[in-house]
Amino acid sequence: MESRKVFFNNALDLYRDHWRKSRENRRVKEYSPWNRENKKHYTSYNFPQWIDDSKVLAYKTGMDQLPEFVTIDTAGNEKRIFRPGYLNSGRFNYSNGKLVWDELVADVRWSNRNYSLLRVYDLEKKTISTLGYGTRYYAPALSKAGDRIACIE
Repeated sequence: MESRKVFFNNALDLYRDHWRKSRENRRVKEYSPWNRENKKHYTSYNFPQWIDDSKVLAYKTGMDQLPEFVTIDTAGNEKRIFRPGYLNSGRFNYSNGKLVWDELVADVRWSNRNYSLLRVYDLEKKTISTLGYGTRYYAPALSKAGDRIACIE
């Protein structure tokens, strides 16, 4: 019984020392929140990704909020980009002016069958492309140039 207690305390000491050293080596950077919107209900900004040095793209959701892709600049100005359908994995990826996500689509004929296809939104042209039909694609990722997509099938 005593050996478990000693092991436990040694482990806690080891982790405490590790995190203390880690904290001392870390540079803390002051920041101010970009979004200054004061809402009554909780709002979540998921998977933020840099568009450029002054804008972030995020997937905005909330209790009184239809899910949408938004950009937020350093001044806190928020702009809706697009409202997608139901994101299957809940994730998206951005690169070089293109946004890709996997979207759940119900079968037209059979109510118990659904598919997951990829949607690509071009921020410059403001167009949507659909990749696949009757497919089950998940977790898409764009190449740095934005011309190739890797995903799980």
